[in-house]
Amino acid sequence: MQVELLESSMPIPPSMVTQEERGLHGVRTDADEKVPSDEALLMLRRGNERFVAGVPTAGKISDAMREALVKHNQAPHSAILGCADSRVPVDTVFDATPGELFVLRNAGNTCTHAEGSIVGSLEFCTGKLGSKLILVLGHTQCGAIAGATENHEKGATNAPGCALEGLLQGLAVVAKDASEQLGPHASQQELVAHAVKVNVFRSMEFLLKFSEPLRELVRKGELDIQGGIYHLETGRVEFLGRSPRQAEVLLSNLSLPPSMALGTIRTSQDEIVAPKLLAAWEPWMDGRMV
Repeated sequence: MQVELLESSMPIPPSMVTQEERGLHGVRTDADEKVPSDEALLMLRRGNERFVAGVPTAGKISDAMREALVKHNQAPHSAILGCADSRVPVDTVFDATPGELFVLRNAGNTCTHAEGSIVGSLEFCTGKLGSKLILVLGHTQCGAIAGATENHEKGATNAPGCALEGLLQGLAVVAKDASEQLGPHASQQELVAHAVKVNVFRSMEFLLKFSEPLRELVRKGELDIQGGIYHLETGRVEFLGRSPRQAEVLLSNLSLPPSMALGTIRTSQDEIVAPKLLAAWEPWMDGRMV
């Protein structure tokens, strides 16, 4: 019997991927049942395990699969807010096929700028498409967080001269929180690593603080927002769970992100916001106003 078993070509145990995960048509579509948040989280865990083990199952996509996605529409089981870093290809990290994940990415997996597009997209994904899990995914060695930490240590307060500087300044509060939590004796490496985790939780809290649709789904148990950190060194995702401040943030009565609440939606054609106006946003961004 052993000789026969050694000829098996099965790369992974059956429990690591099921037909139900891939959907009725080999890809997830609206023809499939909605996936509860705990099952969606398990699917992410299993997909990452396959990625780490080097035995992905998300292979070639056939014409029939593409046709199914068009005919039956999308029904992603999870939404991912991740970093734009090219070393963190979200679908690959979770061994996902088209239709499984609704992915939003920017430098630093943050909501500090263009936050309306992030929040609005997730309201669409959870409200219209029926996804019941949002995962905010940071990663080790994050350049955006490292840059924000360096700026914080230098005490940079000048008005940003370009979009990148504005992004890093928006993340400065993350570096500030991480520094205060670790104390003055933390090394630069320790500070950046902790700031990555702080940033994940802050993004999770931002989504709840400025979106009544997301808050309502969470209150009703129809949505879960969790965090994770992708480790570049191993390929593994460290799942962090919910924000420790979730209960507090759910008390928010705000319904729009700061830039939209000002009455206008800013674009790349607008001038730089004056420092005094930026200062007015700070209570919203650092947790002093719920």
